[in-house]
Amino acid sequence: MLHASVLHRCFCTGSTSGGRFTMARLYQPKLSLQQVVPDFELPSTKGARLGLWDFKPQRNLVLFFFHNSGCAACRELLLGLARDYPRYKDEEAEILAVTTAPLDQSLKLAQDLSLPFPILSDPTGETAQKFTYLDERGQAVPSVFVLDRFGALYTQVIAEQESQLPSSEEILEWLDLIEAQCPECGAPEWPSLSMQ
Repeated sequence: MLHASVLHRCFCTGSTSGGRFTMARLYQPKLSLQQVVPDFELPSTKGARLGLWDFKPQRNLVLFFFHNSGCAACRELLLGLARDYPRYKDEEAEILAVTTAPLDQSLKLAQDLSLPFPILSDPTGETAQKFTYLDERGQAVPSVFVLDRFGALYTQVIAEQESQLPSSEEILEWLDLIEAQCPECGAPEWPSLSMQ
């Protein structure tokens, strides 16, 4: 059986103690797998406030918390998500990018990158802190959360270094696994063989 996963792509610090190497993660997950994540509603680049309830129970969700437009790895993932957006729609999924940047900066970024999905603006960082961490500049630590259509957490990546973000292809694979595990979601059934 396929199971939900937590990926800790972390820059780990370590030390030796009594001949044993111990590793410490800088960021521990705040949410538990299969937990229904906290709901939120934020202003978006699509002109309306959007939240998780706008998509339940119709769509699986990919939440991407990112620094700002200056983060090269974040821009790369945003472009990959935009490129693969038709495939996300085929997977019955929606993408919500969330940043602590003001809405006007998010609008400019969405236009510059021709993003087909909304960017949500969380200038206080209150929503981001429910899922991930804020860095010393008050920006969200780049993180990806994949939720099933009921809002349950399937997988999460808190990237302690931007280069540790998953690719769009990896995220699509996680969505494939969600759909394969959801009999209520319209997964094809095996045809029955009748003995005549």
